Amino acid sequence: MSGHSKWSTIKRRKGAQDAKRSNEFAKLLRAVEVAAREIVPGDLLLLEAGDRASADARVEEVFSLQVEEAALTGESLPVEKQAEALPGDELPVGDRRNMLYAGTTVTYGRGRAVAVAS
Repeated sequence: MSGHSKWSTIKRRKGAQDAKRSNEFAKLLRAVEVAAREIVPGDLLLLEAGDRASADARVEEVFSLQVEEAALTGESLPVEKQAEALPGDELPVGDRRNMLYAGTTVTYGRGRAVAVAS
């Protein structure tokens, strides 16, 4: 094979790969900041220490997430949150360790939650 035809073959393969790649799609999750009033149920909230929860939300993922809920529960210490489902349908607010409530503050860790009410 001559040098010219080898180069043409490589160039054609690269062109075919580029064309194939241009028809592919990727699903992305990008963090953007929005005004709290724009949050709607189903939005994904990313939270870290110092953040205030802008909506009631179901915790989906935690990394040592602790939240101060004194205004709701009277509990003076931050509450450690969890992502696992809890038994029972009518748990008191203070026992809902997989929920965040608007106006509460993350004191430690980080997490991800899905807004259920705004």
